[in-house]
Amino acid sequence: MRGLIKGFIVRELGQVILKPDAELLPMFGDRVLVATVPTEFRDMPSGALPTVKQQLASDPRFRPFFQHERVLAAAGGINSLESWLGRRNECQWKCAEDDYHDKNMDTMRYGS
Repeated sequence: MRGLIKGFIVRELGQVILKPDAELLPMFGDRVLVATVPTEFRDMPSGALPTVKQQLASDPRFRPFFQHERVLAAAGGINSLESWLGRRNECQWKCAEDDYHDKNMDTMRYGS
């Protein structure tokens, strides 16, 4: 679980107070990682952040790298990606509410 929380500094005591909402409270049963908020998250409201399994792949700062023509070519190009997706037999989207998966899989090229 990840979340954004604004800290309240109590300088006289040398402490920072965090007031998470109920959704984020389970994070505090163990140690937590504290880090500076990346610039692309600065305008986001406090609260839970989407769960990610591959943080590099979903980090918006790396998007230009992953979309660069030389990187795509080194990975085999768009045709290679479509071929790999065509060999997969499971849905990439997991719906947490009802665990629905569509059996009809297809790819569509979008953009340039």
